[in-house]
Amino acid sequence: MFFSTQQTAVFSLLVITTLGTLRGQEPSPSTDLATMIGLVDHDKLSSLSEAKLLRERNSQNRQFAPLFDFSYSLSLVKSSRWKDAIEILQPFADARPQVYQARLLLIRCYIELDKFDNVAVEAAKLLDKFPSDAPSAEEVAKKTGLLVGYLNFAQSDCPDEVKRDLEENARAKIPEALHVKFEESIKLVESKVASLKEEIEKAAEDAESNAETKIADNLEEAERLRAEADAKAAELQSRDKDRAEKFEKVKLDLQKMELEYGKLAARQTLLDNQINGMRRNMTLLERTVTTKDSQGKQTTTTEITDRFQYARLDRMIGVSMAEMQVVDANARVMLNGYQQLQAQARGLADQKQLDELFTKSKMNQLGNEAKAKQKRAEREADRKGKKTPSLARGLQLRLKNYSTYDELDVAANKDFLLGISKRFLPQ
Repeated sequence: MFFSTQQTAVFSLLVITTLGTLRGQEPSPSTDLATMIGLVDHDKLSSLSEAKLLRERNSQNRQFAPLFDFSYSLSLVKSSRWKDAIEILQPFADARPQVYQARLLLIRCYIELDKFDNVAVEAAKLLDKFPSDAPSAEEVAKKTGLLVGYLNFAQSDCPDEVKRDLEENARAKIPEALHVKFEESIKLVESKVASLKEEIEKAAEDAESNAETKIADNLEEAERLRAEADAKAAELQSRDKDRAEKFEKVKLDLQKMELEYGKLAARQTLLDNQINGMRRNMTLLERTVTTKDSQGKQTTTTEITDRFQYARLDRMIGVSMAEMQVVDANARVMLNGYQQLQAQARGLADQKQLDELFTKSKMNQLGNEAKAKQKRAEREADRKGKKTPSLARGLQLRLKNYSTYDELDVAANKDFLLGISKRFLPQ
């Protein structure tokens, strides 16, 4: 910011007190000027437009117009409107060469636009009108030293002949008593530039180190993810082997059970045939006899021709039926076991399908993440060589701007405006 709130308030109060106000007119030029100075601190887009309107409204006031011109130029500088600022500052500084603050601000604008021939011309004009009062002369010597140091050490785009001519001109025209201030300012810039260059070097080293760390971290993470994916694959393979063994055992058990069940079915068929045969034989031992009672009514009865053989067959049928029940019960147990083994086989197959679905999905995910990390590492390695120059350029921009904004920026110095007010406002 160019002015603190306190600075703005002090200057506004000074302007209002010094000028006085025309009570019957609103707004007065002094009120507009106070508003104008306050707008320099604002970053809103509308501030510059408002400042422009205030300047235009007071452009016909010969007493105040220069102050509005200078204040508006400060707003333009703050908004980096260098060409627009020059259009106001150039005639202002030429018409009022004693206002060295305006000349320095104009020099700053030309530096920003890399117009170093203009910088040399304006610096010569500044030195040709060296202030006679001691504080101002000392200030110009200091600022000129900063300018020379800035162009020599911080601004590499400035032609060497311009730097040399400017320094020679400054040494020739600055009073001997102020040479110390001039040299101190040059050394101050040199010191700051050296410090910033060390920062650039350190930042470049840090960028290199950070890039190497990121590359190593990405490669390490990619390797870890691949190892995890391989572990998942080995785990799936182990489970597949275990399931295959279980499935093979179930398959053998099913085959055995099928064989046993076949034997039971054959036994059931044999027993059934035996029982049916014995029943037919028993039927052969039966004979139907028809007799008449005393009243002549016919009665039909069944006689056994060989009771011993008949009884033997009946006992054998009973034994076979009992064995049939046992065989049938065993068959039902075996069928239940067979169904359980089939369910187990289906469960193993389903488990294999689900396991492959989720485990392979996880393996693919880990593999993709590993590839992504690998690509990040490759991109980081590719950008590594470009990052450091980019960072250096950013710091170089700071190197270019530090003195422009911090030391040569008269808009940041309240005393400049106070000095102008003393020259152009009635006491």
